[in-house]
Amino acid sequence: MKRLITFVLAVFISCAAFAQTRNYKYPLTPFTAISAGNDFQVALTAGDAFGARLTVDEILKPYVVCAVKGNTLTLSFQEKQLPADIKKLYKGRKGAAPTFSVVITLPAAAGITHIGLSGKAVLREGDATFSAPVLTIDATDNAVIRGLNFQSRNISVNLARKASAALSLECDQLDITMNGASLLLTQKAKNTELNLLGGASAIVKGETKALTVTAKGNVECSIDGTAEKAEYLCSGAGSAKVDASTLVCEDATISMENGSVLKQAASKRIQLNLSGGANLYFGNDPTIAIDQIRNASVNRLSK
Repeated sequence: MKRLITFVLAVFISCAAFAQTRNYKYPLTPFTAISAGNDFQVALTAGDAFGARLTVDEILKPYVVCAVKGNTLTLSFQEKQLPADIKKLYKGRKGAAPTFSVVITLPAAAGITHIGLSGKAVLREGDATFSAPVLTIDATDNAVIRGLNFQSRNISVNLARKASAALSLECDQLDITMNGASLLLTQKAKNTELNLLGGASAIVKGETKALTVTAKGNVECSIDGTAEKAEYLCSGAGSAKVDASTLVCEDATISMENGSVLKQAASKRIQLNLSGGANLYFGNDPTIAIDQIRNASVNRLSK
């Protein structure tokens, strides 16, 4: 009987702790990188000092890492260290999802150089615009970025494995690589390079002076805004689809093959190298320079 009472009491205490979430404040030393994994819900806010406010199920607090190591703020959950009885509380259909929420405060000009997300982590940002000389963003494994405003000289974005991002970026050089991911981008850049692979999907708006789009395989991309010149490289197995019909642009260099489809409306000059069942639709009345058109079609955009 005593054992039964002890067991029931232990379960009761565990369930009570399981049901409670608590807030914990962390003063942090300065950092220039953020790494978040697991199911962390991360928010960035501008402030005078570095700090974090963590909201977590009380029973899971001992297994959460929120600390600066080197120059990196690491947010992670040590799931493998969970005792079996706690694991059971979060398993099965009736098991609730754990709460991992953190609000990070940092100066807007803190100089963040790297943001890394994985394992269904979610990053969201308020109205602040952050700045740094150089920034790299890596997101993978279903990670999500819901609104990030950044100014920098050079920005590199790498999205893969069903990651998704909504970004507003201003920079000189913008390099974006996507593989099986999705992107909503508002940009203001001098040079923009988009590399889309493996089922990537992108919607791009804004202005750039020089735009390069490389689309390989079964990808989709919609581009709106302005560019002085554009280069399109559409190839690979599958049917890449790029719609730049509303992009205001003067000159375009176009290379297409493997059944890819491009809609664009450069107004002054287009240079064509088309083969392998490529389909080009063009608007306006540009001068057309032909390097090659073989087993491909060229048609005017319908009005």
